[in-house]
Amino acid sequence: MNTKTFVISGALLAALWGIAPKASCAAIKPDELAKVQAALPEKAPATPAAPRKVLIYTRANGFVHSSIELGAEAIRLLGEKTGAYTGTVTDDPKAFEPDNLKQYDAVVFESTTGDALRPAGFNNLEEAAKKEALANEERYKTALMDFVKGGKGWVGIHAATDCYYGWGDYGKMTGGYFDGHPWHEKVGVMNEDPTNPVTAALEGKDFEITDEIYQYKDYDRKNQRVLLGLDVTKTNMKKGGIKRTDGDFAVSWIKNVGDGRLFYCSLGHREEIYWNPMMLKYYLAGLQFALGDLKADTASLPLPEVARQNLRAMLMAPGDPEDVKDDINGIYKGTFLPSKQAAVAPQPAQVKVVAWANNEYRAVVEVPNGDKTQRLEIPLKKEGDKFVVSGNAGGAEWKGGLDNGKLTLSGGGEFEATREAKSSPTQGLKAPANAIVLLSNEPGKYPSLDEWREGTWKPISDGSMQVNGTGDQHTKREFGDMILHLEYKPPIKAEARDQERGNSGVYFQDRYEMQVLDSFGWPAADNQSGGIYHVAVPKVNAALPPTEWQTYDFAFRAPRFNADGSVKIPATVTAYLNGVLIHDNVQIPGPTGGGAAGNVAKGPIRLQDHHNPVRFRNIWVVEKNFADGAPLPSPLN
Repeated sequence: MNTKTFVISGALLAALWGIAPKASCAAIKPDELAKVQAALPEKAPATPAAPRKVLIYTRANGFVHSSIELGAEAIRLLGEKTGAYTGTVTDDPKAFEPDNLKQYDAVVFESTTGDALRPAGFNNLEEAAKKEALANEERYKTALMDFVKGGKGWVGIHAATDCYYGWGDYGKMTGGYFDGHPWHEKVGVMNEDPTNPVTAALEGKDFEITDEIYQYKDYDRKNQRVLLGLDVTKTNMKKGGIKRTDGDFAVSWIKNVGDGRLFYCSLGHREEIYWNPMMLKYYLAGLQFALGDLKADTASLPLPEVARQNLRAMLMAPGDPEDVKDDINGIYKGTFLPSKQAAVAPQPAQVKVVAWANNEYRAVVEVPNGDKTQRLEIPLKKEGDKFVVSGNAGGAEWKGGLDNGKLTLSGGGEFEATREAKSSPTQGLKAPANAIVLLSNEPGKYPSLDEWREGTWKPISDGSMQVNGTGDQHTKREFGDMILHLEYKPPIKAEARDQERGNSGVYFQDRYEMQVLDSFGWPAADNQSGGIYHVAVPKVNAALPPTEWQTYDFAFRAPRFNADGSVKIPATVTAYLNGVLIHDNVQIPGPTGGGAAGNVAKGPIRLQDHHNPVRFRNIWVVEKNFADGAPLPSPLN
């Protein structure tokens, strides 16, 4: 190995700034280094416009990859062999002192992890030293951002996206944060931009490679130009831990950051990546782009349609997701006595048994208390083959249990109840002849999604479509005044709470949301099922148990406008949940949370994807022209 340039620059750095350089390659295996040297390209794809200097930074304060040393030396040797730049390798954060950093034209983060601009052993420092290190870190962060935005380059290799999750500017710069690596195996890589000068080393071809493949959060391909992406047709897509369901598994990209340039590639976990001749040429091209010597278009590209179609085919393959049932949660009807000794007739009573955790439920009862009622949640846990009541609620100790569908509760009163099968009276309501059917209701037949803009929700053989984690669903048509009927079935998620229990939503005109959740047994609220988000609480919580089909029936009047475009009459809705009136001519002053901005005369119906497997079916619309300001008719008439 030729170490002359490396040792001189490292010694100079140490003398001038007190920076600890990587002064040797003791951690690198000689045979691996020889493979790297043999694989180096002879020339760079572009002639440098001026002598270039690159800082190659390797501080890993999180997971430490075994390939860091070899990867950094390969990056340094690429510049030395081709004359593209002179590289200096260090893991000392002092390299980011502003006056030192300005001598470089680009910075490479080689598998950096954690808070990489802090010194080694930060957590073991004395408090005074920690305080100094944190102050230095903030200065180094500012220096790095000023460096890149001011016209210099940043290059990230592999774990460079596994850094600084709490530093928002870093995530915006890199274009995404590491969110797991489902694959460490042979995968297909798609060359998404075969004519780009940076991908010239790939000769316009896709390829297969074995490495650790990342997926990302806080990532949007609109913010960068993706060059390489995972080929889902040549990759095992049935692995655990795959979070993205849009088919967009980017591998490498470029972008502008202010006046500067960025190149990132997630490949580089395994040592052999650094003696792969094709990858070395690709890294060099990316480095020269970041240095400004290799010009390339940075405008974003759409996800290749072949990737979208292939993923869609996988998502929509025949075979239904599991439809989990629960025969315990539900409505129990019976009688209530204030006490066994009370000389009064038993009163009709209703108890809602709500799934709470694994083999645990809550018996939700409303106990008469003068002219009011007291809501109680009584624990119900499985013991052997039975469910046993044991716990305090409302100041009383409760006993009893559930056996063969019969529920008994004894404490602050006496309950006896049995489970009642209940369904919405408008379930299966047929579309009138003048209706536009958006989603059919034909059990035993996969429904057509032709009326819907996004085609990646899951058709189910029970005649429904299910949220698929691929984004919100919109109708292709736009609507103004209308009668709308739809049916939905929330999943049972016993251990989830509040907004994680079967969350979805129905948006009129893409703007005004009516909540969809598993709200069975919960107090009525504007962010529970039947609520108009942050606008109106339903008159009553009419939700049925999860895994049961529920119905919405709406009369909706679009907003009316004055001649100057201002709102004359806000959007107005009358709504029934499971046949029960929950909103009567309620005005919605403007778009609710998550709704599209502004007011329109017509807009699409949107169903929300909140990553809960909610199912929808039997959706139809009758277009209307309701009188301005007049009370809306019942959608059930």
